[in-house]
Amino acid sequence: MDYQEAIAADMTALMAELGEEITVYPKSGNSSYGPVFGAGVTETAYIESGNKVVTDKKGQEVVASLFSIHGGDCTIKIEDEMVYDDDRYAAIAVDKFRQAGDVLQVEVHWGSVRSLRV
Repeated sequence: MDYQEAIAADMTALMAELGEEITVYPKSGNSSYGPVFGAGVTETAYIESGNKVVTDKKGQEVVASLFSIHGGDCTIKIEDEMVYDDDRYAAIAVDKFRQAGDVLQVEVHWGSVRSLRV
């Protein structure tokens, strides 16, 4: 087993032990009534709550209230939404960590939809 395979196996084991299931709704476009989302997809992620100022895709500083770590196969994009603890959050920053071209883990900062759409 090479280095990348060992890291991927470690991430899989970590997600199995510490991960929580979340439902992610990928953004599929916009309508005249607002954003449109696709069917929910279940993901496993390690989640931490706590406020942190991050920069969104427009270059503005916004407060993220959740942080999640996913395996390298994660497909979450900015503006996708998820439900966690009966509240809805939008992805405001997505960082992919790579080793030799392979994505090893994905870190996502989430902001409450209520605070982002005011």
